[in-house]
Amino acid sequence: MKPNTTRLVNTAYAFLLVTFLTACASQSRQEVGVESFLPNIEMDNVLPAEVNEVLSTTSQELSIAISSGSMQGKSLVAGPVYFSASGRFCRKAHIVDSLLEERYVACRMDSGSWVLIRAVI
Repeated sequence: MKPNTTRLVNTAYAFLLVTFLTACASQSRQEVGVESFLPNIEMDNVLPAEVNEVLSTTSQELSIAISSGSMQGKSLVAGPVYFSASGRFCRKAHIVDSLLEERYVACRMDSGSWVLIRAVI
């Protein structure tokens, strides 16, 4: 009996394909928390409650004076809300005072607080 080469090749190909797909499907899914994508957040970068409320209720561009906390007396200028690749709602933001303008990204955390992350270019 002469073996059918085409049939052997097709059978081997099917076996390898099923083995590969089974190996990929059996990998456990690893959840990575959104918080782990963030650099260490300093408490100075958590915005005050009144600013959090305005950022949460207004999705368009805005400017607000910060009346408490470590950034008291400065202004926050924030762009419109967008959904970031990290799975959070964020906005481009600038902290402005009379001498300086700093670039940030403000992102809403799971707790509902907005946190400033320094934008590095």
